Amino acid sequence: MQKRKLLTGAGLAISFLISAGCGMDNNARENDNLMNNELKNVTYDEQTNEQNQMDIADDAAKKVADLEEIKYANVIVTNNNAYAAVVLEGDPKGKLSNEVKDKVADQVRSTDRDINNVYVSENPDFFDRMKDYGDKIRSGEPVAGLGDEFNEMIKRVFPQAK
Repeated sequence: MQKRKLLTGAGLAISFLISAGCGMDNNARENDNLMNNELKNVTYDEQTNEQNQMDIADDAAKKVADLEEIKYANVIVTNNNAYAAVVLEGDPKGKLSNEVKDKVADQVRSTDRDINNVYVSENPDFFDRMKDYGDKIRSGEPVAGLGDEFNEMIKRVFPQAK
């Protein structure tokens, strides 16, 4: 009888230890999952904030508009990329030449050395949209609401932009 109690007690103790050990593994897994999810959320939030950071570059736009080939310019900067919408002087029947694009890029970079890429377009619809975004940003509208729309437009106008 005493052996039976001893074996039963030992069996209970072993099963308790096994279940406690498994429970600890489950808790450890849950904690790991929580930590991974938190890291993913932080990374996602940081990426989202970066993508939605839009600044009007009035100094750059003024310098671009001072070029003899450019009549008007709007420039918006996101991260280290600048997007310049221009209206050409005179009768702009041809496409914007690479030479003029390079001049625009040089003017934009001269105002902010952190800019890596400058994308330039003379598309009238792009110019109008960029002006509209600038007006909304100046009036204090939330940039986060404009970010998705702006990013979609950039993908269409500059498919090579990343």
